[in-house]
Amino acid sequence: MNPEPSTSKLLNWLILPILILVGLIYYQILDFGFLLNFDDDSLILNSPEYKDFSWDNVKLVFSSFKDGLYHPITSLSWMLDYSLWGQDAFGFHLSNLILHLINTLLVFLLVKSISKKIEIGLIAALFFGIHPMHVENVAWLASRKDLMLGVFFFLSLYAYQGFVKDRSKLKYILAWIFALLAMMSKVAAIVLPLLFILLDWLDDQGSWKKQLLNKIPFLIPAVILIYFNYQAQSEYGYIRQLSEETTIIDQIFFVAYSAFYYLWKLFIPLELAPKNLYPEADSALPWFYYASAVFMLALAYLAFRFRKSRPFILFGFLFYLICIAPNLKIIPTGNDIVSNRYAYLAFFGIYLTIGHYLPKVGKISKYALLVIITIFWSRMTYVYADTYSDSRSVWTAVIDAHSDRGFGLAMAHNERGQVAYKNAQFKLAADDFDRALEVYPDLKRGLYNRAMLKEKSGEYEQALTDLNRLLSIEDSSVIALNLRSTVLGKMGRLEDALEDLKKAEEYQSENPELYNNMGIVQSMKGDYEDAEKSFEKAIELAPKFLQARMNLGKLYLDQKQPDSAIVHLAVVYNEDKDVFYNAYLLAKTYYEMEEADKAEIILKPFAEQQNQSAQIANQLYRDSLYRESLDYYAIAIGDKEIRNKSLYQRAQAFKALGETQNAIDDLLAVIESVPNGAFFYELALLYLEQENKEEACRFLDEAVKRKIKEAVEKKAEVCG
Repeated sequence: MNPEPSTSKLLNWLILPILILVGLIYYQILDFGFLLNFDDDSLILNSPEYKDFSWDNVKLVFSSFKDGLYHPITSLSWMLDYSLWGQDAFGFHLSNLILHLINTLLVFLLVKSISKKIEIGLIAALFFGIHPMHVENVAWLASRKDLMLGVFFFLSLYAYQGFVKDRSKLKYILAWIFALLAMMSKVAAIVLPLLFILLDWLDDQGSWKKQLLNKIPFLIPAVILIYFNYQAQSEYGYIRQLSEETTIIDQIFFVAYSAFYYLWKLFIPLELAPKNLYPEADSALPWFYYASAVFMLALAYLAFRFRKSRPFILFGFLFYLICIAPNLKIIPTGNDIVSNRYAYLAFFGIYLTIGHYLPKVGKISKYALLVIITIFWSRMTYVYADTYSDSRSVWTAVIDAHSDRGFGLAMAHNERGQVAYKNAQFKLAADDFDRALEVYPDLKRGLYNRAMLKEKSGEYEQALTDLNRLLSIEDSSVIALNLRSTVLGKMGRLEDALEDLKKAEEYQSENPELYNNMGIVQSMKGDYEDAEKSFEKAIELAPKFLQARMNLGKLYLDQKQPDSAIVHLAVVYNEDKDVFYNAYLLAKTYYEMEEADKAEIILKPFAEQQNQSAQIANQLYRDSLYRESLDYYAIAIGDKEIRNKSLYQRAQAFKALGETQNAIDDLLAVIESVPNGAFFYELALLYLEQENKEEACRFLDEAVKRKIKEAVEKKAEVCG
């Protein structure tokens, strides 16, 4: 190939304004948060292993599945974000934006290498960077998998394309390394060996078959990762069965529609939604599902018909089909028939094809078309990105997109209700749960969530009604049995509560939460020996189940067995020393063991602030550790805002200890600024304990003036 002319080389710099445009379009995502109930919480926020970038946690992400997925390289990227930004969503979104910009640059370099034309690379990079179908990949943090996959996917293709040109062993090795990293970012990269064959074909249609053997090393990790991910998805329940109303023929048309959907949205990206659900199972498929199969067959025929005269058309079409194939739900998974994020890599070949043929429409027409497309797609992307600004916006968009559905609409309202519940917006949650069950009365998750909300608000009968209905639909629902046991326990129906937990145990005998709840109910019944066994079983199943350890420790404390309690409460405390209640329980245990010095060391970090000292003192007072509370009240009294309250509480501690004069002194200090009649009456009673009738009558007079009824009777009795 001849060296690029210097004027052509200047075109390379046009990638910079493209990257700037992409950055401006997506700049808004830096203000977005985590999307609760939309995988950001389950994949990122609820993953303690990401919060500590340690060798043990690195080994953990490489040796375990995450919510039915295996993507350790993506997990490492989240772990790195945590180490840099903590739980600040800004840093996570910044990483997403940077990764998308890197991928846009890689698209430019790869297309330029394949087509040998800078202009085509620029067009492909522009389309890739601004297309509305890629919003989900960039604005949604849980879709980091596609961005990480993209980086190594394009690097692997770029290295292999270099190998095609000069047969460099180094480039071949790099292609394999990047392919492995891509597969460990997301299993969709298993298609890379097929794409390498496609690059061989495009380079030399006559001899590409001779290169097939060099793809074997790429197949080995692909097969292993296919197995890993199938196991992960099966165990997590992602693999779904066809419903009774859905036939194999329907499934074929689902696949055809999915393949057509992405192509349609490539050219007409209107009415995009965060979720696109399967059609209702009890209704006939819309006509366009059948038309999709005809369209795809016709397109395939045309691409093959003109493969020699227009090879880039077949290249783009096959590249698309190969990349999209793993996501066509040939094996049904989840409840989405299509997901926009799957187009992220699949559109690459078509962008290249468009970039190749667009210049042939004429110079003026080409630039006019590019300007129109750029303005249209940029605006759409900018507007649609706002859908992902928060969890409620996402689910509202899903509701709007499925307003004509039954189950789908109910599901979306239920999910939005869960978002409101997690944000403590209980009225909004109730409205959505009610709407979900109005649309689809047998929605199991809706019944469960509304029951959970009713239980939280103390409406136990209403909660019980929903749970009874849910269990009439699915009597083996462990979560429903577990929640109903909680409701029954709060209603005082302890035998019924225990019966539900025993039934749930029949279905999930290895569920530690069930045994923990059994222990709680048995403790409430006074069956302490059985409660101890239940808590121990929960800990045996899940040694890091801190709530079970805490409950067992508290049980031992109540049974006056501090030596046994300390074993478990020390584990809880050491897991998170910044939680006050963890520290308090361990300190209380040391006080019970008469090792006050150890208790004080544990509580010292919390006692450094006067308001926290008051919290410690009040908790000690409630646990009848009156003498131990006095030093902490002494600290709290130094805070002007809580001085009087702390003096009064300390007076109660002195009363419990029988130190009447100290109690009197504290109450006298209180009435200097808070002359409450009840305090005068309380002082009068303390003076009577000291047999100081004169002072008692004086304070009874003050209490009577302040209209304390009990003081009137007491004055008549004592003072005459």
